[in-house]
Amino acid sequence: MKTILVPTDFSDNARQAFAYAARIAEATQAHLVVLHAYNLIPTDPLTPQAVYTGLAETIAEQAHQSMAAYQEEVRETVNVPVTFETRLGLVTDVVLREAQAIRADLIVMGTHGASGLFGGALGSITSAVIERHVLPVLAVPPNAVFNGLDTIVFGADYHEFRNSLTLKPLTELAQAFDSKIHILNATPVPEKMGGNYTGEEQLERLLRNHRVCFDYTDEADVEKALTQCMKDEKGSLLVLVARQRGFWEGLFHRSVTRSMALHSRTPLLILPDLL
Repeated sequence: MKTILVPTDFSDNARQAFAYAARIAEATQAHLVVLHAYNLIPTDPLTPQAVYTGLAETIAEQAHQSMAAYQEEVRETVNVPVTFETRLGLVTDVVLREAQAIRADLIVMGTHGASGLFGGALGSITSAVIERHVLPVLAVPPNAVFNGLDTIVFGADYHEFRNSLTLKPLTELAQAFDSKIHILNATPVPEKMGGNYTGEEQLERLLRNHRVCFDYTDEADVEKALTQCMKDEKGSLLVLVARQRGFWEGLFHRSVTRSMALHSRTPLLILPDLL
């Protein structure tokens, strides 16, 4: 993991996400890029050009001043290189464009609060970035406090990954923090599938250098099963793969990002199913 992108709007949620990203960057020796996107306020078509230009300059100046103040606030709190960028444009577009430009390995974003692990909604921007299925996104809720990653719970199914690099962020984090990976399979146990469980064999192969535990659940409510597993295993991070089509969408009858990315205290790492 070389580069981590951390979008910010200078809110408390965004500050929490930065603190979380900083600890990951220190463990992986990654470069942090903090990004603030701002947009111009739409004005009446009859607004004189001079007035509009003045407003635009004021908004841009305020954005740069806010970033400068934020830089002073956080620069001494992290022991890895940090770059601070301010960009004009719609937030989601700016985040994805910047992530591509710097070849980010991970995007870390704050979320809104919720009651219970799946009791609320991600911030609209975080959700929009996740649903593009482009890059791994670590969604950090406001109540999350980084205490290492002793146990990572991975909600999986028996479908094979199209690209083994899909799990690269998971394996890099597990290696950096010497984490145990507890895999919860929410599909029927192998005996009920007629021996067709190539996905598990693939996971065993891809994660052979890590401490891995396979678990199964017959619980129909998978959100409930994952919540209980996180509690029982004292999970520090929940990982899911956002397949554009497949098991999770079929199970919940809605996208994985909207179904599973609902949490209050547990950070959630969403991995795109790479081609």
